[in-house]
Amino acid sequence: MQYRKYGKTEEMVSTLALGAMRLPLLPGRQSWQIDEMRSIELIRHALYRGGNYIATAYGYPPPPRRHPGMMDPLWGHPP
Repeated sequence: MQYRKYGKTEEMVSTLALGAMRLPLLPGRQSWQIDEMRSIELIRHALYRGGNYIATAYGYPPPPRRHPGMMDPLWGHPP
C-alpha cells in the first residue's frame, strides 16, 4: 500500500480509498438495506491490507436514494 501525507498534517493516508457509496445490499430487487455482514467483511478486507482512507461523504447515497439512512448505523452514527 502506498501512503501520502494528508494536507498539512503528519498523518499518512493510503492512496487507495474504499468508496462506501455502494456497499453490498441484502438480496431482493427493491432492497435498500445494507448487508452489514458483507459490508463489514469488505471494510475489514481493506483495513487489513493497509487501507485507512474510507470515503463516507454526507452526499451518499442521494440522488437517487439507494439505501436511505442505512449507512449511518453501519458506521456507528445514528441516522
